[in-house]
Amino acid sequence: MLRVFLCFIFSSKFTVAEEGSPTMSFISFVLFGFVLVLTEHFVACNVVGKTVSDEVEKRNVNVGIPKGGLTVNIGHGMRDLIINGNGVGIQGKTVVAFQATLTTGRIGPNYARGAIKFNAVTLNIGNGYNPSTGKFTAPIAGLYQFTVTYLQQNGYSSYVRLIKGSSVIGDMHANHKNFDLLTKTILVTLTKGQTFWARLERSSSYAVYGAGRYTQFGGFLLSAGNY
Repeated sequence: MLRVFLCFIFSSKFTVAEEGSPTMSFISFVLFGFVLVLTEHFVACNVVGKTVSDEVEKRNVNVGIPKGGLTVNIGHGMRDLIINGNGVGIQGKTVVAFQATLTTGRIGPNYARGAIKFNAVTLNIGNGYNPSTGKFTAPIAGLYQFTVTYLQQNGYSSYVRLIKGSSVIGDMHANHKNFDLLTKTILVTLTKGQTFWARLERSSSYAVYGAGRYTQFGGFLLSAGNY
């Protein structure tokens, strides 16, 4: 269209020049043609833009991406993958975490070689810890971090073992026969329903101080999944 119009302008210009009487009507005609070309170009751009926009919208609908962004649930419901105009990121949704303290008094000597029952629960998100058994049961599979801290009873030594299911995976021991504070942090992979707990070994020499808030057991989920 632009090429045809320019050819027509040059043809008209030469005709007017030969006649020697360029007029205002010719100038108006040129301006009108210029506006016509710009208008056609603008309309074409709008059509192309709308076509591209419609195609993008269509593709978004096809892959399930809403206008406001995309949220994908990952990690067994523990986190959300957020995709929107601001970028891509991971947002936490649910946390598995607990913290409990032994406040019932001294346990041992001659403890029944069972789980230390940390009775005072201050945090139990996900309800994985059971104070009546002293054991944490994984609500979902994943990588967990646990910390066991205890104060050895004055006049005794101590031997605490960390148990995954029924297998010993960690030991804590002191033989100074005074108040010793011991702590251990351990990384553990658990399947759903698997347990983790701390066991005081049975001996007339082993005892743990249970007053105050010295003896504690806590943990949290680092990453969900089967490892």
